[in-house]
Amino acid sequence: MSTARRERRQRTLLPGQIVFNEGVSTIDCVIRNLSESGAQLRLPSSIGVPDHFDLLIPRDGRRLSATLAWRDGRSIGVSFDVAERLDADAGQLSEAG
Repeated sequence: MSTARRERRQRTLLPGQIVFNEGVSTIDCVIRNLSESGAQLRLPSSIGVPDHFDLLIPRDGRRLSATLAWRDGRSIGVSFDVAERLDADAGQLSEAG
């Protein structure tokens, strides 16, 4: 597990949901830290978490495409798909102006 990160992550205790299998399957989690490029999630068990999934953050309605970076017992680290974030940013800009 590499501890090198591109940016500083903000500590959180946000509820989240791992969504996969075309939205049919979900796993509740706690988002322990979060940045624009990734997050650390805590869940009952990391067994059964797929390599690619969506992370739903109900508090602000975000749904981010995530890739599993590491797993350690009940914690996993994920990175977010950069292209999707750029698309979301472009959408916010067009709505603002």
